[in-house]
Amino acid sequence: MAGRTFLRFLNSFRHTGTPSSSTFLRGDGAWSNLETSVEDFHAIGGAGEPAFQNSWANTGSSPAAFYKDPFGRVYLRGNINTGASGTVAFTLPSGYRPEYNTFHVSYNNNGGPGPGGAAVHIEIQTDGDVIPTYGAGTDVWLDSAHFRAV
Repeated sequence: MAGRTFLRFLNSFRHTGTPSSSTFLRGDGAWSNLETSVEDFHAIGGAGEPAFQNSWANTGSSPAAFYKDPFGRVYLRGNINTGASGTVAFTLPSGYRPEYNTFHVSYNNNGGPGPGGAAVHIEIQTDGDVIPTYGAGTDVWLDSAHFRAV
C-alpha cells in the first residue's frame, strides 16, 4: 500500500517490575520499533509519594502503586486492606487524575475470587481520591483500575 503509514501500539503492563511501551511504525518497508521510555511505578506510602489514608495499607506481595504511560493513561496495581468501605484510601497527585469520576469493578480476595471473594467498586474522583467500596471482606485489588489522565 504505497504512500500509507501505519502505527501499531503495544503497551505492556507487567505486574511486577517496570512497565514498558513500544510504538511500531511501518511505511513502505518493514516495521520499525520506536521504543518509548515509561516512568517507574509510584509506590503509595513511599517517600515523596501519596500517603495511605483512613487506616488503608498494603497487604500481600503486591504493594499499591501507579504509573502513567506515554499516552496519558494511569494504571493502578496492588492489594490493600484494613480501611473502612467507602473511605478514601489515598489521593493521586495532580497530573494523574481523571477528567471525570471513574468507576472500576474489582474483587476482594477474602477467600479468593469466586465463591470466597466479593465484588469491589473502586471510584477515582477528579480530585484524585481513590475510594474502594465493598460489601464483605477487607482486601481490595487495584489492578483493574486505569483511566486517561488530564
